[in-house]
Amino acid sequence: MFLTLPDILGLISLILALLGLYFYVQENRKDRSSALLLSGDHREAITGVWQGTVVQRNQVNNQPVTNEVTLRLHAGSHQIAGRLHMRSYNGPEYVGEFRLRVEGLRSHNHFFDFHYENIDGSAIQFGHFLLELSSDHQQLAGEFLGYGEFSDQFIGGRMVLERR
Repeated sequence: MFLTLPDILGLISLILALLGLYFYVQENRKDRSSALLLSGDHREAITGVWQGTVVQRNQVNNQPVTNEVTLRLHAGSHQIAGRLHMRSYNGPEYVGEFRLRVEGLRSHNHFFDFHYENIDGSAIQFGHFLLELSSDHQQLAGEFLGYGEFSDQFIGGRMVLERR
């Protein structure tokens, strides 16, 4: 039994497709392995409900922008995912509520790096926050930088969240 030219070409195509799939999977594994693994202790420490305030450095209409936030996080072995619910105030004036999708990684020991974006795809609101977990695992505190939907500009500020 001899293979014909179309059979040989088909076999070569199949082998090339499998090699492409193999390298695609290996490349994606490299991305995941660059994040520090979350031990059971780290997963337990970061998973849960966190509440607190976010204060922007930028002012809008000469008024400070403050946010009451609730952050719900769930940690897997490589990645952390969650939702952030935010009630915003421009000075004493209530501005509105925002819901954000949050994804993050453990960057170093007790430091975490998160990306956020508005769940509403038509809203232009996204950014990053870097948070440090306190030694007693009861507080996340750090800085954020992003683009604000309400302010329509780049924003930054301080976040302080307590475990609930």
